[in-house]
Amino acid sequence: MSNEEDPLKIIKYRYAKGEISKKEYLQMMNDLKERQDNFEKGTKINKKGTKINGGWIATIIVAILIIAGISYVLLINNETQQYQTSPSTVYTSIYTTIPQIHTLTLFSSGQVFSLNPGYYEFVNFSIPQGAYSINITGSYTSQGKVEVAILTPAQYGAFTQNPSSITSSQYYYGDTQGATINAVLPAGQYTLVFYDPGIVTQDTVTIINPVVVEYTK
Repeated sequence: MSNEEDPLKIIKYRYAKGEISKKEYLQMMNDLKERQDNFEKGTKINKKGTKINGGWIATIIVAILIIAGISYVLLINNETQQYQTSPSTVYTSIYTTIPQIHTLTLFSSGQVFSLNPGYYEFVNFSIPQGAYSINITGSYTSQGKVEVAILTPAQYGAFTQNPSSITSSQYYYGDTQGATINAVLPAGQYTLVFYDPGIVTQDTVTIINPVVVEYTK
């Protein structure tokens, strides 16, 4: 029997590499000793009484040990590949699916602007498709009465031709000297308008709480 096929060296090698426990090592050494004792006697009688040459038993043991060693190496390689690839895959899937909260500041707190009679101040903003939990909040005061509304592109076009159509907006905040803006919007394009419907006096508008649009996407 060559050194490469020596089961004793194979068992010691696997134990040294940590592939088998001490208990398994001792058990395998005992089994090997028993088989070697039987081999030295020349033959062994099976349950049917047939004689089996001890050399075949040793060959079978070596084959089993070699197969077990190959299987162990393949298992370790497979687990190593999974460890190397899985974290990056999980990282990508997590950070591409977590929705983010987006904020658009239309008017800052403390911002002041003047409106001449018949004139307006406006700002355009848009909410992308697929966004949800969309809302706009803020508050303002004015020296005189102003009209405030959130308009769609079609409504804004109509407003520029006929300012009185501002009242048709679903998000109209009346002809007052101040109001709190609070609306839930669908995705789309909008224009926030501050309009002075007067004919004589210039009005000054002061933003109390910032006018902010928030959405999740």
